[in-house]
Amino acid sequence: MPRLKHLHVSGCREWTQSCLPPLLETLELKGDAGDLLKEIPASNNLKSLAITVAKSVSLPRVLTQLKSLEKLTISHCDKLERLPQELQHFTSIQELNIYGCSVLGPRCQKGREDWNIISHIPNIQVDEKKIQ
Repeated sequence: MPRLKHLHVSGCREWTQSCLPPLLETLELKGDAGDLLKEIPASNNLKSLAITVAKSVSLPRVLTQLKSLEKLTISHCDKLERLPQELQHFTSIQELNIYGCSVLGPRCQKGREDWNIISHIPNIQVDEKKIQ
């Protein structure tokens, strides 16, 4: 699978870095698989990451090592309380989508707690409403 560019992982409990193809550009993690973000190697080509129904209470710091990331989608992660501060230094992110996150969604509104972390991102949507 070295040429695989798009991967969707759902409900996976066992995961190793060697599972990720080196040319992977799009990764979708759903359910328990969202808890395995810490296994994503820092040296990757990932451009799009989608996390759905993760049980984690915070995004692992490895997220901030995804320097090629252009699009981040977080949906239905009610336990996710905040974005990592390091996200404010990501100049590659062009799009952030947050859906159905009861705590995180309101924090990402203009002028709220996490706004300073994401204000540099050109395209932000929270619950299908464009922010900015």
